Parts: sequence; structure tokens; C-alpha cells
Amino acid sequence: MSNLIHEEDRTRRTVWISGLDDLITPSFITAACLPFGDIVDMSLPLDNKTGKHRGFAFIEFEIAADAKECVDNLHGAELFGKSVTARISKRSVTSDKGGAVWNAESWVNELGGEGDGIATTTSTNTATNDDDQD
Repeated sequence: MSNLIHEEDRTRRTVWISGLDDLITPSFITAACLPFGDIVDMSLPLDNKTGKHRGFAFIEFEIAADAKECVDNLHGAELFGKSVTARISKRSVTSDKGGAVWNAESWVNELGGEGDGIATTTSTNTATNDDDQD
């Protein structure tokens, strides 16, 4: 039970941002979110076929109130000329097997994608959930 509570808390502290332009970098996402609170982790999943990020990022904050503040300020904001969506994560950023959910074949298939070539992430740990959150 304690593990489930920890994962629920982690989900409430994690923001999913989608609609990201190809020019967005991990350092840019970190800099854009840092004013809202201390970031624990940031992940910008990559597509192995193209080497580019997949257009979304996960940012885990130290406390849930900071994640909410980030969503309140970034949802609908324009980054590099594109309007982005920001939401509190609805899913855990880790699979039952301990890896990131976007690395799991079942997660990719659930979203209608193909599992081939989608396995890499860019992640940074500092002082940070998914392609379709509906």
C-alpha cells in the first residue's frame, strides 16, 4: 500500500507537456519550468528512428503545488511558436517492470503506435507523462 501511495504522490508531482516544437531541448524545458519550483527529474522521450524528441516531456517537481503552478502557467502557452498542453500526469512515469512507460511495448500499442524504435529518453536530474493523456 505504501508503494501505491508513493506512486500516486509522484504522479501528482509530475507534469506532462505536449505539443513541443522540434527545437525544444531538455535545458529549455528545465529553464521554462524552474520558476515554478524545484525540479526532481525531467524527461524528453526520443524516437530512435529519427533521433528527435517525440514532442512531449515529463517534469517531476519536488512538491505537488509546484506542479499545479507549472500547469496553470504553461497550459496554452506558446513555446517556439507552438501552443503547448500542460497537465498533471494521469499515469505513473514508470511501468510495472521499473522502466519508463513509453519504453513498454504495451504502452506504445495502447496509443496505436508501433513499438519499433521508441525506447530512448533524455533525462536530467536537478535540485520533472504521455503522448495521449485522455
